[in-house]
Amino acid sequence: MTTLINDKIKSTAVTQKFPSLRTTAFASIDKQGFPTTKNEEWKYTSLDKIISASYRDVFAAQHNHIAQQNISALPFINNGDVVIVLENGQFRNDLCDVKNLPSGISISSLNENENNEIVKVHFNKYVAIDKHPLAALNTALMQDGVFIHIDKNALIEKNIYVLHFSSSNGEAVSNYTRLLLVAESGCKANISCITLSHSETTQSLNNIVAEIVVDENADVTFDFIQNDNLLSNQITNTYAYQKRDSTFCINTITFGNKLTRNNLALNLDAENCEAHMYGLIAGNGEQLMDNHTEVYHAKPHCNSNQIYKSLMGGKSTGVFNGKIFVLLDAQKTNAYQSSKNILMSNDAVMYTKPQLEIFADDVKCSHGATTGQMDEAALFYLRARGINKPEAQALLNKAFASDVMEHISNQALKEYCDALLQSKI
Repeated sequence: MTTLINDKIKSTAVTQKFPSLRTTAFASIDKQGFPTTKNEEWKYTSLDKIISASYRDVFAAQHNHIAQQNISALPFINNGDVVIVLENGQFRNDLCDVKNLPSGISISSLNENENNEIVKVHFNKYVAIDKHPLAALNTALMQDGVFIHIDKNALIEKNIYVLHFSSSNGEAVSNYTRLLLVAESGCKANISCITLSHSETTQSLNNIVAEIVVDENADVTFDFIQNDNLLSNQITNTYAYQKRDSTFCINTITFGNKLTRNNLALNLDAENCEAHMYGLIAGNGEQLMDNHTEVYHAKPHCNSNQIYKSLMGGKSTGVFNGKIFVLLDAQKTNAYQSSKNILMSNDAVMYTKPQLEIFADDVKCSHGATTGQMDEAALFYLRARGINKPEAQALLNKAFASDVMEHISNQALKEYCDALLQSKI
């Protein structure tokens, strides 16, 4: 029995924004139920403790704990950056720095845009709530979110940060947040989304759904950094929809959370699309980090490139399950998928399963996976040159992760991630 949904929560939910979508989502949850480890897609990730735990009423009045000093303390924030803040799923207008927005981009609360024509066209159109009950749960219980719109041919050079904070008064909280990013044709932008906990004692379940639309000739990079405390659990569903000649890059870097489950689905639905997916998980203790990806090649002459790496220490568990679908019309597809993993302790575990399903006959597709411990010869080489063992191990692990980290183009954010990585290896 779950405490996430009851009659009181249902009746409150349908009085909030987007009521018809919520009703549909509740029906989808009733039909599907929540996944168990008997489901192949959730074989290694049990949600039993998460969905049976008690949480504060999701629609109860917000207690605001995040203040400007919490934002200023983040080392990657600099003067001139655009900072958007959500706390427990709520858009914090008082902390959002929208006055620094460059021309060509607008950012606002999703709830305030319920009747926006662009939102009506795109919102909830790419989310597979009939396949993913946790995405349906988000749709049913969403508190608020962010709507980002980038104009046609706009070049956005400023750093744009969306900060998701969880906070509480001591009771566990469950948060349901949405992000809708619509990048019009010919534009270029880099959006960075970071999830954080207010304190080390904050207990939270964070359920985030993001929909990203990349129009013709648009070029969008999306950094997603997860650094919540170890009392938090996080489930994310990210959907990207690409149109002709577009480029999309997503960097998913996971350091925090007790349990993390990321579902990422890309749909290359026109010719000459290019997609890059880079992922890194660095776990220790008893963390569980689970990445599931799906790439749909629907049209010809598209390229996708997928590199996921894992550094698992302590008694942590990592999961990678990646699928590439090349549909019948997607001739001349070029798709690559790689999963490489290092176990930094004898008790760490990694499950990896790259998969291809190809229905076209003129394509170039490859995938591969490796899991093992550190290269002893490389370690010996460094130690023979006077570098002690911990430093040598850290150097090698950092080099291993660099294939992913180097794609974070925002230098301040990259340095922040480098420091977090250093603390994990």
